[in-house]
Amino acid sequence: MVAQVTRPISEGRPHNAPTPLAGGAFTITAQLCTSAQRTLYAGQQRGITRPVLIERIDHVAEAAMQAAIAHKTTLSHLCHPGIAQGVDIFTEHGALFTVMSAGEGAPLCAQPLSTPAQAVSYGIQLCNALGYLAYQHQHLNAADISPTTVFITKAGRARLTALAALVGAHAPTASHFTAPSGDDEQRLVFSLAATLHHALTGWHGWYSKGAPELANFNPDLNIVIMRALALDPAARYATVAAFRLALLRLQ
Repeated sequence: MVAQVTRPISEGRPHNAPTPLAGGAFTITAQLCTSAQRTLYAGQQRGITRPVLIERIDHVAEAAMQAAIAHKTTLSHLCHPGIAQGVDIFTEHGALFTVMSAGEGAPLCAQPLSTPAQAVSYGIQLCNALGYLAYQHQHLNAADISPTTVFITKAGRARLTALAALVGAHAPTASHFTAPSGDDEQRLVFSLAATLHHALTGWHGWYSKGAPELANFNPDLNIVIMRALALDPAARYATVAAFRLALLRLQ
C-alpha cells in the first residue's frame, strides 16, 4: 500500500475513505497531499493488488477535460522510470481524475530529504525524466513541478506524477515554486531547484522572492542549488541539461 502522507504541503478537502470512482473500477483509500486545485490520493484498482495514485484536478474547463480524455492514449506510450505510468483518465463530480501507477512510496512533500546525496540523485532522475519527455515531444510547465508532483518510491526513485499536464491540464502559472521570470527552460530549472531546496529545508516561503542558502549542507550543493534559484534568469543554468550536468559533478 502506498504510504500515507502525515505532513501534507497544505490543507485539502476532507476525505473519508474508501470512495469508489468510475463505477467502482478504482477506489480512493487515503488523501496524500494537495496543492492549488490538485489533490493526490492513494487508491486501488479493481482486481489488481498493486496500489495506484489518483490525482483529482478541480476547476478544469469542460473543453479541456474532454480534450484530456481524447488524448489519454498518449500517456500509455510513455515509459520512463522517472515518470509514473498512466492507467486511466476520466471525469467525475465535475473534476478531472488521472490514475497512475508509481509503486509504493509517498510524495516528496511528505518525506524531507536527509542527505545531500538524496537531493543530487533525485534531481538527476527528474532531469532525466524531463529530457525523455522533450525527446517524446512532450513537456511540463514549470508550475507542474513541485514537492506535491514528485513521488518517491520505496526503492529510492523520484517519479513525476503531473500526467494530466501532458494532455493539457496544466497547473496554475504561479506557485511557491515558480520563477518570477525566464524562458521555459530557465523556469523549469528554477522549479526543480525550488522543489529540492524545499525537500532539504522545509522552507515554505515564496521562492520567487528569494530563498535562504543551504547553510547546513554541502557547500558545493548549495552553490548549484542557489545558482538554479537565481532570480535573474541570466544567472541561472540555461537548460535542464546544464543543471543535470552540474548535479552529476556532485556525485
